[in-house]
Amino acid sequence: SFGAGVAQLCRRRAQEEAARMASMVQSRCVQYAGGRVAMRRALQSLGVDANTPVLPNSLGAPIIRATDALGSISHTQGLAVAVACTPLGGLVRDVGVAAAGE
Repeated sequence: SFGAGVAQLCRRRAQEEAARMASMVQSRCVQYAGGRVAMRRALQSLGVDANTPVLPNSLGAPIIRATDALGSISHTQGLAVAVACTPLGGLVRDVGVAAAGE
């Protein structure tokens, strides 16, 4: 289940992700981890190695290391979503998704 994936990531997260999550309150940590679980599932659907850390760039967009995949993560209380795609020979340069809370 999605919740089990978040719990697993919170326990076994990459060192770089752990450093970012260390200062977060629990609710923010769960949202952040949920976004990374969703991104890993999106990457898996593309056949991309989903074990790489997913860290934000200076604007907050995910950096997906060791791959040319593009992605976007959005999360709000109780909801985390992600999309990922390949650049299709340069035709796609960016992708985005937004979650809205109640």
